[in-house]
Amino acid sequence: MSIFVNQSVQIMTAIEFNTRILQERNALKSFAVSLTRNTEDALDLVQETYLKAMTYRSKFEDSTNLKAWLFTIMHNVFVNQARRSSREAVPTDPQVLAELDLADVAVADTLVQLNSIERALARLPEEQR
Repeated sequence: MSIFVNQSVQIMTAIEFNTRILQERNALKSFAVSLTRNTEDALDLVQETYLKAMTYRSKFEDSTNLKAWLFTIMHNVFVNQARRSSREAVPTDPQVLAELDLADVAVADTLVQLNSIERALARLPEEQR
């Protein structure tokens, strides 16, 4: 004999979701400023985070901490942008490339980025880390 429990699953509407993510704007902006160290870049990062959140709304589970989910998206966007810009900063002039050990440059660049991210995360309150 099996007993079925009818658990009502409350699914957030798109309007409710958008309202909730907009309520996190100040927290997202603060985190973005700590990552970018630049207000304009921070606002761009917040906007990109909102875009990703709305795009991947279907992957959000109502039982998940929305702020943590948004912070994770923001962190991933920031890291991806940093990687993209570091790739763009690699010189293409054959003479310059001959003088550089690109492996050392890539490792140093990665370490600088990781150090920056770790410092930003360390400044966050414990529950936001």
